[in-house]
Amino acid sequence: MEKTMKVEKDKLVNFLQLIELQGDITNKEAILNIKPDKMTVLAVTSNKMVALRGEMQGKFDMDMQIGLDDITLLRKFLSSFTSTHIDVQVKENKLVLTGKSDKLKISSILRNPKYIINNLEEEKFKSFKEKSSGNEIVLGEEIIKKIIEYVEVIGSKNLVLEGKDKTLILKLESNQNKIVAEFTISKSFKPFTVKLSQVIVYLLSVLNDKVNISIKENAPVYIKTGNKDYTFEYVVAPISK
Repeated sequence: MEKTMKVEKDKLVNFLQLIELQGDITNKEAILNIKPDKMTVLAVTSNKMVALRGEMQGKFDMDMQIGLDDITLLRKFLSSFTSTHIDVQVKENKLVLTGKSDKLKISSILRNPKYIINNLEEEKFKSFKEKSSGNEIVLGEEIIKKIIEYVEVIGSKNLVLEGKDKTLILKLESNQNKIVAEFTISKSFKPFTVKLSQVIVYLLSVLNDKVNISIKENAPVYIKTGNKDYTFEYVVAPISK
């Protein structure tokens, strides 16, 4: 059965990028649940380090589930259009993209959802979130840029975050070189010390915006970001100290 919807190109590209991620936490595939008023996705990366839930608002005139076979390729297909709006048709096992002003049509293969193995149940994600929530702070863009910069400069594969009152401390070490950086947060929070792999940097690099983050002792890290169009939540596993 054929179904067609009209979508804003840039909005869908951004949505796919926040599912895809990058580096060691790249998601190649995902199940997309489409309702008339929203799209949702739940997935876990192949290395089991990051679980995500994303939701995009809109008018999609569909009620179905599709399996995205190659998110990176689909995002690149969409980016090749100059049209601001694109017609998206689900036709058998294909996603057919049409941009009228481009005079361009692209077909992208879909996968049967039952063969996509990185899907995550809603209740499972909620259980991860419950373990992580309860000690929220806001990381602004400038702090995020500095964290990414310092990790890249020293080339550290792991990082330690410590927090107390209104101070966040970043500790990095590589080949006996060390960086210790302090950041002032607007609101106080409960103390914590957590060691994370560099996947947190991959994630922050993709988000490229301020985030709400909850960090607690002996628990995954919870990150939430969004705007008027979409909301994304991520749960990042810590590593042993």
